[in-house]
Amino acid sequence: MIVGHLPFLSWLASLLLTGSAAADTVTFKNAGVACLSWSEGHPWQIEWMVTPELLV
Repeated sequence: MIVGHLPFLSWLASLLLTGSAAADTVTFKNAGVACLSWSEGHPWQIEWMVTPELLV
C-alpha cells in the first residue's frame, strides 16, 4: 500500500503501468483511490479505481 498526494500518485501509477511518469495514464482527483496489482511475469495493472463521486 502506498499513500500519497497529487500529483505524485498519478506520476507513480503512470510509471508503474507504462514505464513513463509522463504518460498521464491515470488521473487522480482529491480523495481518489486506485488498486494496482503486479504478479511475477505480468505487468502492473489497475484492479479497480474509485472516484469521490462514487462515494457520495
